[in-house]
Amino acid sequence: VTSMSPPPDAKPLNGHSYKFYPDTLTWKEAKSKCESMGGYLAVIKTASENSFVGTLIASGGSENAWIGITDELKEGKWMSINDKPITYTNWLAPQEPDNSNGQEHYAMISNRERGGKRAGWK
Repeated sequence: VTSMSPPPDAKPLNGHSYKFYPDTLTWKEAKSKCESMGGYLAVIKTASENSFVGTLIASGGSENAWIGITDELKEGKWMSINDKPITYTNWLAPQEPDNSNGQEHYAMISNRERGGKRAGWK
């Protein structure tokens, strides 16, 4: 096993490195892309990390991005991609999570406009 270094333009925060890629991918494709580079989708654990990730996405010219939590194995039981229970949530309540069409199992952080106002990186 070889150890990969973060991309040179990755931004550091609390011992981790973050990079936003504006590619249009499914959650599984984004997860695979991160893993192929030796990393993983962001698993946000604090409000300050949430803000940091939102700033990276905005500076990359986007309004949303996949993050590393899913309830694919058991509906409503959100787990990190590292198979750990999540300890921080910033859901866009009461609208999300809503399991749209019974098939929405992957989390996204977003600042898209909904109902006339920005989501606020929820």
